[in-house]
Amino acid sequence: MSKSKGRKLAEWLRNLDSNSLAGTNSLAEDSVGSDQLAHDLALQGNPTVATQSSGNSSTQIATTAFVADATSGLATNSNLNSKAPIASPTFTGVPAAPTATAGTNTTQLATTAFVTTAVAGATIDGISTSADAIAITIDSSENVGIGTTTPGHKLDVNGQINTTTLSIGGTAITATAAELNYVDGVTSSIQTQLNSAASTGKAIAMAIVFGG
Repeated sequence: MSKSKGRKLAEWLRNLDSNSLAGTNSLAEDSVGSDQLAHDLALQGNPTVATQSSGNSSTQIATTAFVADATSGLATNSNLNSKAPIASPTFTGVPAAPTATAGTNTTQLATTAFVTTAVAGATIDGISTSADAIAITIDSSENVGIGTTTPGHKLDVNGQINTTTLSIGGTAITATAAELNYVDGVTSSIQTQLNSAASTGKAIAMAIVFGG
């Protein structure tokens, strides 16, 4: 470095105070070589430079105004306080999430669309695919049909029922299947049939006794 350039650089650094970069002092490329500017500079006071245009991405000095403009859209502590925490968040409004692929079985969030698809395609273990259509039906009146798609009662079964106990209106049926089968074929009032049988038996007995 020549002595004249060294003196100019020293003078420029001495004058670099809170007001030096505001207007009058400048360091032109023709006054000091670029190799002298490569050294670390310890600036003091409140040095200022021109604020670069928004979006500038270069090695130019960034002023506090440039930084404030660039970070104006970022979250701050004040608005972060109103956000849900990562651990055990409580959402409000109508939170949304991506719908997982049907059949996904992980800890991924399940949306209403995922659940609707899963329920629509649900089957019951032990029921063949061909029987799914009429295996079990629950209508809008909450009638349950087994083997029928049009249940007319709270429980409507189209087929044979096998049960160990049976109650009607809260009263348990204590008769055995064999006892219930005694009335098989009865087509009218049992009392009427008993009375008729008694009359017939009485007539036969009298005929035997009296030889009628």
